[in-house]
Amino acid sequence: TGISLSVDGQLTPTGNYPLSLTGYYSLSRDGFPTLNAELTVSGDLARVQIDHQTLTPVSSQLAATVTAVLDKPAWEVRLQVQQFDTETINPAWEPLTVGGSAHSEG
Repeated sequence: TGISLSVDGQLTPTGNYPLSLTGYYSLSRDGFPTLNAELTVSGDLARVQIDHQTLTPVSSQLAATVTAVLDKPAWEVRLQVQQFDTETINPAWEPLTVGGSAHSEG
């Protein structure tokens, strides 16, 4: 059981706090396959873009935009999970093929 995280980039703590970060992480837990994912965060307090992808054992993509972080926050998020068999995560689970998408804004 453990987590590995690597982040690289820049955050400037002045003005509108511009940032550009990229990262990779893996999460392992006994009895389950290791989750591997990538993350990118860029923008500033006026507009932040977040892109997240899981690579294994399930493929998913999340894209989020947050605007006016301090004044009047608004967001748009899209999530897409590629179809996968639940047995990929745990062979003891009921065999189902799942996947889908979601969208939220506000």
